[in-house]
Amino acid sequence: MKKVIVGSVLAAGVAASLFGAGSAAAAPGVSVSVDGNPAVGIGDQSPTGAQAISTKGNGAIAVSLIGPASATSVGGNGTGLNGAAALLGGQAVVNGGPNASGNQAVAVGGVSAVSGNVKDNHVLSVVSVVSSTGSTNNTAAFCGGSLSAQSATLSTSKIPAGQGALC
Repeated sequence: MKKVIVGSVLAAGVAASLFGAGSAAAAPGVSVSVDGNPAVGIGDQSPTGAQAISTKGNGAIAVSLIGPASATSVGGNGTGLNGAAALLGGQAVVNGGPNASGNQAVAVGGVSAVSGNVKDNHVLSVVSVVSSTGSTNNTAAFCGGSLSAQSATLSTSKIPAGQGALC
């Protein structure tokens, strides 16, 4: 989880140099919560900035530059090793049951969610909304479209052109 946090903060710094320090829609901020500890960070830690929440055994990072960012990772009874990262604004949520583990939700200007007593989900959203409730589900959505794989199956949906500020 430390590599994810360091890499995410580095990516946020690069994005800040490309997009500017923020906009009227969001106050810039970085918030990190690991293993159920209170969030620490820099900049705006309010709902208009960056907010991270985790429970024991989980981690969350939120980086607000373009819009408010919220990352929540709960579940797993302290052995979950679930992670959530919301970058450049967006919302990432892992809301697992007592046996949830190995779940990762990453949102870049969109919404990624993993819920239920599930394992080994990897969900990425870029200016899209993605939700996963099954186990061993790998899903990515870009600009309103999606790609998902569960077991040995791959399904796709049309990706509309020009949706969202980053598309």
